[in-house]
Amino acid sequence: MIKALQRIHDSKFEVKTTQSVSEFMDYVGPEMPMPLKLAFANRWLLKPLILKEYTKTDGGNALVRTTGVTTIINGGVKENVIPNKVEAKVNFRILPGETIQQVLDYVQQAVNDNRVIITKGEANEPSATTSSNNWGFSLIQKTASQVYPDAIVTPFLMLGSTDSKHFADLTDQTYRFFPNRMSEAGLGTIHGINERIRIPSYMETIEFYRQLITQFNQVDKTNN
Repeated sequence: MIKALQRIHDSKFEVKTTQSVSEFMDYVGPEMPMPLKLAFANRWLLKPLILKEYTKTDGGNALVRTTGVTTIINGGVKENVIPNKVEAKVNFRILPGETIQQVLDYVQQAVNDNRVIITKGEANEPSATTSSNNWGFSLIQKTASQVYPDAIVTPFLMLGSTDSKHFADLTDQTYRFFPNRMSEAGLGTIHGINERIRIPSYMETIEFYRQLITQFNQVDKTNN
């Protein structure tokens, strides 16, 4: 089992540029300092180098490829008895454009051991990408610019699973947006010990939603 898990972690999924990441580069590229501005402006030539840089960090790597991490391993129940069955769970974050079946096939090929039975646990297909070319994004962009005038408002790929997946049958315009200033230290507390946000940031979040609701009927909704 350990060898199988190691093979899964050693077998990296293909690096790809999704629509969200491509649009992120379009929006943020002109705001970057040189030479990054030049690199983003010439993605047709420098795309391999840009993607390589993304893969150097955990967060960046998850933006450009399907990732997986072992989260549970169950084996024996007594220290002096060799277990006859071992189970493990690997949690995958599937890149938009890929499917659960593709991940299963990839893992099966990577493990290549008929002693290891690979099955799907609780799983959802990747959420569809929401367009940034409509009134919904325009409303968020306008409101965020008012509350956070020092921030660049840009499309991005949400890395975590959210409850928005439950609305997939109702609309194709689902925006996963949390209006809150987060430091690196604060991000590290999410779903962890002493999870928190700063009070000033919390007040800005309240102001964002107040502005959003107030301006809802003022946005041109003809561009769908």
